[in-house]
Amino acid sequence: MSERASVSVSTIRAIEEGRTVDPGLFTVISLAVALQIDLGPMMTSVTGPIRHKPLHDTD
Repeated sequence: MSERASVSVSTIRAIEEGRTVDPGLFTVISLAVALQIDLGPMMTSVTGPIRHKPLHDTD
């Protein structure tokens, strides 16, 4: 896991043992990619649905 995610063993261990309660975004994304977890649902639950706005008003 450490090699696939490019995250140190000590970092993974600290997360597993609860010593790191707020891992960085890079760490979370790296672990999710290594585990083949789709981050879309998690990101949507945090940010809400993405609403695209036009670059310029057409009015």
